[in-house]
Amino acid sequence: EWLLKALAQAQTQVVVITPHVSRRAADYDRILAGLTDALDRQVAVTIAWGDRADIGQADDTRTPITRKTKGWDYHRERDLQRSYSALSDLFQLKQRYPHLRLKLSGSTKPLLICDRTWILLGGQSVLGYPAVRRQLDVGLYTTDPNTIFSWVNRLKS
Repeated sequence: EWLLKALAQAQTQVVVITPHVSRRAADYDRILAGLTDALDRQVAVTIAWGDRADIGQADDTRTPITRKTKGWDYHRERDLQRSYSALSDLFQLKQRYPHLRLKLSGSTKPLLICDRTWILLGGQSVLGYPAVRRQLDVGLYTTDPNTIFSWVNRLKS
């Protein structure tokens, strides 16, 4: 619900850092519709994705994501949990909306920023698995401008 709330409320920017981008995420169809709506409204959306444990070097034959000299490759046949099954949907949106930014991050901690009005640190991965599959994690929600400013500046570097 947090990601849906951010996509509906945002006027300028949404930043999502999530380990996984799965079609198995709770409310995935609603999230995809909300993302499309936000992009139609010219909201800049950044999705930084990829669990560090799932990223290997180019010659690694075990990991679903492998880094290479210029970029990375996704190996669907190695993605047994379908943790990255939403990548094709996101890349299709990226072709239509240049203000959608997709970035391989290697992060295990979720983060969600809605404009500069609120931020959710930690908690449930917003594009990960259905909530029924995982124990709900506790996150920190704040509207404190200093905290938001600090995180936005940290992400720029």
